[in-house]
Order: sequence, then C-alpha cells, then structure tokens
Amino acid sequence: MSTSQAWRVAVIGAGTISQRVHIPVFQKQPNTTVVAVCDVNEARARAVADETGGATVYSSYEKMLTEVQPDITVVATPNIFHKPMATAALEAGSHVLCEKPVALTYHDAQAMFATAAAHDRVLTVGTHFRFTGPMQAAKAHAEHGFFGRIYAARTKPRTVIRETVDDLVERLFGGETMPLVRHLIEERRIEADELAELRSLIERLEKQEPDR
Repeated sequence: MSTSQAWRVAVIGAGTISQRVHIPVFQKQPNTTVVAVCDVNEARARAVADETGGATVYSSYEKMLTEVQPDITVVATPNIFHKPMATAALEAGSHVLCEKPVALTYHDAQAMFATAAAHDRVLTVGTHFRFTGPMQAAKAHAEHGFFGRIYAARTKPRTVIRETVDDLVERLFGGETMPLVRHLIEERRIEADELAELRSLIERLEKQEPDR
C-alpha cells in the first residue's frame, strides 16, 4: 500500500470480523480512513460506525458505493453475497478486499477476477494466515529445501468445526466448513506452492445424550 496516497475505506458487513479485524487494522494505518459502514442491520452498522469516529452509515451497499466512491471496499458478508457486492464495488472503481471464500463456485470467482482486471482494480481475498510469522517461516524453509521434496501433507482444523445441515447456512455460506477449510488449504499451498491433488475426509462426531 502506497504511503503517499490517502485511502478511503468502506466496509460492507458490520459483523464480528469487521469489528475485530478489518476496521481496527485499517485504522492503524497512517494513510487510511474508514469512511463508511454498511449493513442491512442499520442499528449494528451505526454502532460500529460510532466506534470509528465518524464513518457514514448505510443499509444499501449500492447507495454507499455511489455516494462515497471509496478507494477500497471490504466485503465481509455471507458468502452468497460476495460476488454481487464485490463486483459492484469493482465496477464502481474501488479495490476490493473480500472475505474468503471469494465465491461459492470456481466460475463465479473467475468472473470476479475478470471484472477486476477489466476495471484495472485489485481484488484480493482475506487469506491472512499467509502473512503470519509461522507460515512465512514455513515457506522460507520449503523454498530452501529444508523439507526436501514435498509429496504429501496432512492438515486438520485447530478446533472441531460445528457443521450443520441447516438449509439457511448451506445457502448463505456453502456450509460452515467452506470458509474455515480454505485456511487449511492455503497453508499447504504456501509450503508446496501448488497442490496436484486434494483429498478430504470428514468425520461426523455425534454428541451423545447422557442416559436418564
């Protein structure tokens, strides 16, 4: 990020990840200002905006993009909305930081990056583990041959993923595992550059009710 340009940031989605990560990180940068917060829950958007010290509140992202014309737009909404919101921001001339997964399908993701290229904008995805110290160290070791030739790697979540068959979650997010497993795949790609084959095993742990 250029240190000479002032960047105006708009946030779509006033949930936990925006409150705890995106907005505080942008506020720490000397040349960025969070100028707008948008959420369908306007009361929540207002509460989050108040913490920024003056961001304008919106419940319509289309209106926000038209009126604010941000330099950077953060899309931190349920996954099903990533494509339309990110695409609208790119077409409005904004760079976009989109929460992962960038889209629910490969073809949608391709279309989004094509839109970014057509408008000469940057579309990037929130794969923040890529930039952590441990992962950068693992990448350096791999590049210098410390691990030898990597044929296979195994990974698993740090915690149990609470999958659900709830239809709403499936439609909005692609299932609860989709956003989380993306981090695991990204970590392995950092070490091995590209994956020739990906296999997965999902084990369902049933909670047993105690005998009465």
